[in-house]
This record gives sequence, structure tokens and C-alpha cells, in this order.
Amino acid sequence: MTKLRDYQTNCIKLLNESIRSGNKRIIACVPTGGGKSTIFSSYTKLCVKHRKKVLFMVHSKELVQQFAQRLSSQFNLGSGVIMSGVKPNRQKPVQVASVQTLVRRNKPEADLVIIDECHRAKAKTYQKILEYYPDAIIVGLTATPFRSDGKPLGDIFQDIVHPIKIRELINRGFLVGTKVIAPAESVDMEGVKTVAGDFHKGQMMDKFNDGAITRGVVSNYLDRAKGKRAIVFNCSVQHSKEMHERFLANGVKSAHIDGETDKKDRAKIVEDFASGKIQVLNSIDIFTEGFDIPATEVVILNRATKSEGLYVQMVGRGLRPSDGKDECLVLDHGGNTLRFGYVEDYDQGKFSLEGKKESSGKAMKCKSCSVGIMKFKPKEKKMVCQNCGNEYATNKKRTRKFSDECEFAVLDRDVVLVQRLVNMPNYKAKDKLPLSQLRLYQVVRGYKPGWWFHAALEHFDDIDKDTPDIWKILNYRLKLAEVEADTYHLYNDLKNQTNEKNKVQGQKRENIHKKQLFG
Repeated sequence: MTKLRDYQTNCIKLLNESIRSGNKRIIACVPTGGGKSTIFSSYTKLCVKHRKKVLFMVHSKELVQQFAQRLSSQFNLGSGVIMSGVKPNRQKPVQVASVQTLVRRNKPEADLVIIDECHRAKAKTYQKILEYYPDAIIVGLTATPFRSDGKPLGDIFQDIVHPIKIRELINRGFLVGTKVIAPAESVDMEGVKTVAGDFHKGQMMDKFNDGAITRGVVSNYLDRAKGKRAIVFNCSVQHSKEMHERFLANGVKSAHIDGETDKKDRAKIVEDFASGKIQVLNSIDIFTEGFDIPATEVVILNRATKSEGLYVQMVGRGLRPSDGKDECLVLDHGGNTLRFGYVEDYDQGKFSLEGKKESSGKAMKCKSCSVGIMKFKPKEKKMVCQNCGNEYATNKKRTRKFSDECEFAVLDRDVVLVQRLVNMPNYKAKDKLPLSQLRLYQVVRGYKPGWWFHAALEHFDDIDKDTPDIWKILNYRLKLAEVEADTYHLYNDLKNQTNEKNKVQGQKRENIHKKQLFG
């Protein structure tokens, strides 16, 4: 029987504490590579020991077999399988089911329902199944407890337990960090519509399926990662097939897999990739969940996304450690790291069940009529008032479609972080930012120290708000968080730059004032 790591045991402890406090629907958020399946195989064993019936729901046939095998091999626990083409065994206290099959069949009894990748749980198929279990404990598993369309999960779940964060898993050697290489000129996504919270796939395909770009992807792999095993995430099946052919034409052992690939062929391709017979594996998004090949050394993002969850899942395929691997190389052709920041930082703040918060819109009101809302016109590069027609040009920089001659460079983490903070609106920063970045945000946005004081207060439930030393306590804890996350040096650098800038501006104002007084 597999022995759990300390944080895995703590996950079960936190889950039980949440249940005892009255919550019946809980998300267990464990980063990719943290062992969600192992944790909840152990938890299932514990429930069976206490004569409870467990239903485990997954969204693919491969994951049904994977979890059933894990229960058997790691915890010596047999299970029934509910999946098309498999004879069911309803006598087992544990049932592992494909959601697509379960929704059409009689539902087994269950005291505990576990939902894998629970950010999918708002789909009608999941909701129809959950209606059958009004009294059961529902536990959702995910590394990314948010949806790309921004819809809240709070109408399904009541609480989130988060036993460990990705940075700690890296520090303890359970995962590797990333090294990101991105183009100096990114793909111009202007004109690409947003559908369900992400770029329209067909329009994105038009941007990325360009001869110069595909040559650039292959040449970049050959220059930066030749011979290493890489997964390429493309825009569509056609795009993936064309990239596969392009790699083959350049002497790279490549393969393509999509949802229509024969099951046996797919298993053979994955086996050859794991053993090194295949160097590059092209796909669309079928490997974003449940694909665990630690030998994956490189992740190539040959697409853009507006979904932070999808971005984390894609890069997460390369974070598991293996012999001779001390980092995951990310070749980001879609500007995703600049959009979301490094994967190592995505879970440093607090997760919310409320979904995306929208801006108040105050900054978009017309300064001329004070009534109309300003709307951006992409072709004219202007903001136009919908009431009076007042317009002004924006300073929004237009990016260009890069070619195979485009220069690629290793991204500087500090530069990426500061750029992300500069572009992050205030309403999002208070909820999204971890404690270690609050003071950075205050400096780059030019806010007074009181801003981070009030924002930091929301991170702590154990501090008496009326204590006379609350400022000192918050300042001490903030410094600890900054040192741990290695951002305190950046705060000092930015503060010194700001002070120097203010000093220069102050001297200019003083000189102007003297000139006005004395000529």
C-alpha cells in the first residue's frame, strides 16, 4: 500500500475538517503532479473501510482505466467500472464511471461522489448526475479551480481546501520549475473573437497556421531543444497534422494524436514517446489533463489562450521530475506567459468560488459628456463614446505576426512579473495577488502604503483588527512572504527607482519654480 506524503495526508485532514464544519460540497485543489489520484485512492480506501460507497467520476475512458488500476495496484482495492463496452459489476462498493456513460445509465448508490477535473462540473451532464445525489458528500478534484468562461463554481461547491502550492512542490523536489523562451514579436491576436472565455479556434488557426510561423516553431525546437522530448499544443487537428509533417521533413521523429486516433495506435505512440523513440508529440488539447509522462522535457505552446486554467494544464505536462531533468523548457509562441505570468505563481493567491469579477466601468466613461461609455474601435485604434461620439487615440501597442527570422529570448521573471502587475486592474489585484506581491503592486501603481495594508488584512483571519501593533504585524508577515517568494529584492529595486524618479521630477519642479520667481 502506497504511503502518502505529509501534504497529501494534510489534504485529507483539511477535507474532513471542512466536512465536520458542515460543508457537503468541497473542492480539493492540488497542483498538477501533486498526486490527486493517489490522495483520493487512499481516501476511497478509508471510506470503504468505514462501509461507505464511493462513486468516482471522470471524463474519459483512459482516466476510468487509469484510476481503477491505481486503486488496485496501490491500495489493493477492486472497483466496478461503468463505461461503454465493459460489463458492470454493481456489487463493488467503489464504482469508477465515465460521465458520458453514467448519465445514460442507472446510477449506483454512493455516500461519497468524487469528481475529477471538477472545473467541468457546470456542464449539463454533470449536473444531471449530481441531482441524483442530494445527500452525498461531493468532492471535486482539480489543479485549477476556475473556468475559462468566468462562471462561478460557488453554486456547486461550498469550500476549497488547498493543502500545498506549486512553488513548495518545486522547492521540495516533487516538481521542476520552468525556463520560458518567447519571441520578441508575438502573434497579433487583434480581430480574433472570444468564445466561451477563449480565443475563437478557427480565427486563431488563421493566425498560427502560417508557413513562416510553422518554420519558426520547428527551427526554434532544433536550436533550443534538439533531441529532447517535447509536447506541442496546436490550434486544431489540421494544424497539429501539418506541424507533424513539418517536424518529419526536418528529420525529427514526430507523431500526431487527436480524439479520432485509434486506441491501440494511441497507446503505442505514447509508449514510444515515453521511451524516447518519438521526440515530438503533436496534439491539440487532449493531453492537458491526465497525461503523466515525467520524461517530457519541453512544452511548446503553438497557440494562444485566454484561459489561465488551460495554460496551467498545458505547461503542467512538463513539470514532473525525471532522471537528468532539472527544469521544464517552455517555448511559448503564443505570448501566454506574458499574459498570465509564470506557472509557478498561478496559485500563490487565494482561489475564489465566485468566478470572475467585472470592472466597474468607471475608467471607461467619456470625459466629455460624463455619461457615455468609451468603446475601443480596433481598426481606427481609437476609443469612441457611445453617447456623444467623442474619440481619442489609444497608446495600445500593436504586435506583429512573427516569422522564422524572429528573435527568441529567455524571459526575465522580474520583468514579466512587473509587466503583469502594471497591467492588472485594482479590482482584480486585491483578490488575485498573493501576499508577496501586494507591496510590489502598490509601488508599480504609485499607491500609498495604506493600500497594501488594507489588501493584506484580507489575507489573515487570525489577526485582531483592533490591536495597536497591527501595522507592525502585517509589515513583518509581508516581509516574510516576500523573502520566501524571492520578491523582496524586486520591491527594494522598484522603490529605489521610484524614489530616484521622484527626486529628479522634484528637482525639475524646483528649478521651474526658481525660474518663475527669479527669472
